[in-house]
Amino acid sequence: MKKGFYQFWLAMGLLQTLAFVGCSGASLGIASAPPLLSSGPNPSSNSIAPNSESAGSPQLENSNSRPDFMPVRFSRSFFEKSLQAKVEIQSEGSSSPLYQADSSLSWEDRGPNGPAPQGDYLADYRAHDQCATLHQASGAILCFTLEADVSTVSMTGELVKLTGFEAQSEQTLATKDNHCSSAISGFEFLRASKTNTSVTAIFKPHYESGTNCPENGETVAITLSSII
Repeated sequence: MKKGFYQFWLAMGLLQTLAFVGCSGASLGIASAPPLLSSGPNPSSNSIAPNSESAGSPQLENSNSRPDFMPVRFSRSFFEKSLQAKVEIQSEGSSSPLYQADSSLSWEDRGPNGPAPQGDYLADYRAHDQCATLHQASGAILCFTLEADVSTVSMTGELVKLTGFEAQSEQTLATKDNHCSSAISGFEFLRASKTNTSVTAIFKPHYESGTNCPENGETVAITLSSII
């Protein structure tokens, strides 16, 4: 008899406790916990599946699928070979180059870029420019920036520059388009390619404001080839 009474008393107490907790949670705005096992997603969840894409979020492009993000590289030993240069000014829709020249070249190491390191240092890791002057191509100068302690040369817009070819480009374009007036302020690196015996850099001329020469996708291509 006493045992049954105590069991009844404990059960009533447990029910009162559960009822008190439930009321208190509702009054405080506490949401009920989701079930441990569910047949579908929890609609109140803010998590995103690992492979899902949220609307409006920026998507990072895979550089491996973009050839222009993969710079052409070649060994520094290429500079030690006997080389010759070929320069072409090309225009979209033209079957032949507007200008073409084969040229010998000479190299100049312009020394380290930037100020020398201060104090005690173990090595000088400054980059330096290796420049080729193309003697039979109006003195065009093609420069490669060589990164310190790197055995290869990377062909990117920051590391490959073309100068000294503005006058020849202006003259070529003026002859092509009825002596129009063109002022070229420089060249922008577009892309590069290589074979087992050559490297090619392609540039786009930058026109100054006020030019009246039509732009037809002109490019300047410089190829350095080893003399076998």
